Amino acid sequence: METSEKHLENIKHFLNTPRIGLFQPTEESLRLFELAFTHRSLHGETTSYERLEFLGDRVLNLVVANYLFDNHENYSVGEMSKKIEFVKNENLANTIQKINLFPENLINLGKGTDLTANIIADVFEAFIGAIYKNYGFDKAREITLNLLSEEIDNFQPKNLNFPSTTSEG
Repeated sequence: METSEKHLENIKHFLNTPRIGLFQPTEESLRLFELAFTHRSLHGETTSYERLEFLGDRVLNLVVANYLFDNHENYSVGEMSKKIEFVKNENLANTIQKINLFPENLINLGKGTDLTANIIADVFEAFIGAIYKNYGFDKAREITLNLLSEEIDNFQPKNLNFPSTTSEG
């Protein structure tokens, strides 16, 4: 567990990296990012990433769905439905680890809590939620796609049986 000030410095350093590019965040936005990188095992649910994760999950799904729609005109609805599985926790966590996004000192966990794949995916969603709340949808989309568009394009769903795109009605 790190002190709040040290954790804020780690977050500020992370945000200032070229791959994120959020320079000179306000104190208020830093506090929201601090929340995004804090697991409930540290202070409890009300001071953790969970609400931001809820929001960020929705933003992430919209960003990826829109990206697939706009950049893969040859995909059927069934193919897009399978490719959107990229945002499932297991797939997302694997990608976040693969691109080595989060430095070790960024995610604040309580004593005895291990950093799991689910926590990594949840924290990423909370991070996207914090970007959205601090900077708006366009910045959240920009950062998400800068980090993940290549990974989305290369993602291979485990089950390639696409749902039918015809409907009776």
